[in-house]
Amino acid sequence: MEERELFAGIEKILRDNSFKKKSKLLWNKSVDEKWKWVIEFQKGKRASKGQFDMTINVGVYLMGTERLLYEKESEFANSTICFFSARPYFFGNLSSWWDFDMGGDNSAQIADIEQSLQCKIIPFLNGHRTFDSLLENLPIMKWESNTNFHSELLKIGVGYYLLNRLTEAKSILQQVIDGGTIWGEKAKKVMDQIGCEPV
Repeated sequence: MEERELFAGIEKILRDNSFKKKSKLLWNKSVDEKWKWVIEFQKGKRASKGQFDMTINVGVYLMGTERLLYEKESEFANSTICFFSARPYFFGNLSSWWDFDMGGDNSAQIADIEQSLQCKIIPFLNGHRTFDSLLENLPIMKWESNTNFHSELLKIGVGYYLLNRLTEAKSILQQVIDGGTIWGEKAKKVMDQIGCEPV
């Protein structure tokens, strides 16, 4: 069986929920003029022609983020630019990765992915349609030991700015600047647009 046939049911679920496909791995849904939902399938580094492991990166993208940070706005958002991003274990799955062998039976993995999309991921997105609601569910405190902490924080600061919540934007962006990472320069550029000097 080819991958195209294997993932037909998953693609049907996404199409039935108004997601549009850029490739077999990247899907977006425009919720309104501000938001996009992102479903991005990611294969592991040990993927080969007949065997691979795969996870789902789920994201919520706020329009304008990519333009503000990278001076472009792609038609399709990917999970790395989303202010909210999570993998299946966040939604209650026991695991975030599935192993596939194209020479074997992969029905259990496909069924698990389909159930995750239908019963957990899409209902979660439908139930959390505001910036604050999504932020309340992010494990921000756990990020502090993560090397990506300041890049994630930067996207939240940009989100506050795009929603015209400038006091909160300044506070978060200042944290990014104070972190002394490469993301501080991008945070300073956003602060310049807000019209204030970093402390």
